[in-house]
Amino acid sequence: MLNEATQGEDGRLAMFSLTEAMEFLDIHAAFRGEAPAGLRSRLRDALQGPTDPVDESPDSNRARNIMFELNVASRLLVRGIPVALRENPDVLCELLGTPIYLQCKRPFRATTIAVNIDNARHQLIRDLDGAGNPDARGIVAISVSRVFNPGDQLFAGRDEATLKDRLGDEVQALGKSVAESWNGIAEGRIIGILFHLITPTHLQDINLLTVGQQTVVFPISGRVTEDIELLREFARAISEA
Repeated sequence: MLNEATQGEDGRLAMFSLTEAMEFLDIHAAFRGEAPAGLRSRLRDALQGPTDPVDESPDSNRARNIMFELNVASRLLVRGIPVALRENPDVLCELLGTPIYLQCKRPFRATTIAVNIDNARHQLIRDLDGAGNPDARGIVAISVSRVFNPGDQLFAGRDEATLKDRLGDEVQALGKSVAESWNGIAEGRIIGILFHLITPTHLQDINLLTVGQQTVVFPISGRVTEDIELLREFARAISEA
């Protein structure tokens, strides 16, 4: 039984407002020090767009798309990984002495995931060609939050461990369902793909409305051992944040 705050239209809006407020708090905590170039303008743009996610459309989703970019950057930053917010790529970080370029996409529906992956691939090739460093690597980052929950669902689990496992299974399944669109990427400098999900959740054992978040990183087939190790370190950092 859900608590009264989640009942009806007001409850639905409340649970999504809570989710987005907590995401903003995480971003604020990560960037609490000196603000990098581009942060202020991104935060300003992230506050635009529809308040209610149900009212979001492909023409008005830029605000939440930017929130995904900031989410990725903040999760890396809290793990001590230096990041820069760029026009292109969306996020640039450095891990084990290697520049990693990330292009972030947030598909509006399941049928557009493959197109978004291909667009990110094209953008990363352009970014890597202009990097001036042959060791630079790229990662495609896909938010499946809008695909998984358009703004009207509450994901429930018996307890925190169960909920985390179930969310992980959902992200794994979504990623694998479009494996043909990413596992055959021929550009060897693009080493992996990240799928991320954030959604309102309900812990049934203590009747708590909270936020669930999971990240899964897949390696792309045919990558050399050094790149697989680099991707493993990246996955560990962003998943433990």
